[in-house]
Amino acid sequence: MKVTRYQLRKIIREAMNPDHVDDAMNMGLQHFDPQSQTYLDKAMRAIEEENYRMAAMAVLEALWITAQQNTRAAEVELEQMLMTVETEDELAGAVADWVNRHFEVNDYGRIMGRL
Repeated sequence: MKVTRYQLRKIIREAMNPDHVDDAMNMGLQHFDPQSQTYLDKAMRAIEEENYRMAAMAVLEALWITAQQNTRAAEVELEQMLMTVETEDELAGAVADWVNRHFEVNDYGRIMGRL
């Protein structure tokens, strides 16, 4: 089967980009004071403390993934992936990979629902 340029562009656009994950993770926490703390800070601190559940919740909050959109099995998989993360770039790559396996992503990097 031959893939046209248009189809290839669409496939690339539909995939979650690690840059989009990085942008979302660098947003300030919605319900926290001081405003300088980001979801990335929260996730990395939780990973350092080996609290992978809290790190996964920070990722889900940053990407606006609700409990209705997610499954417990997917959360457990995310927690297991976070156990191998050591840097911010690794975090963005792991999360982007996880999102692509579990969710449909539109042309703008927004999560539209489960696959």
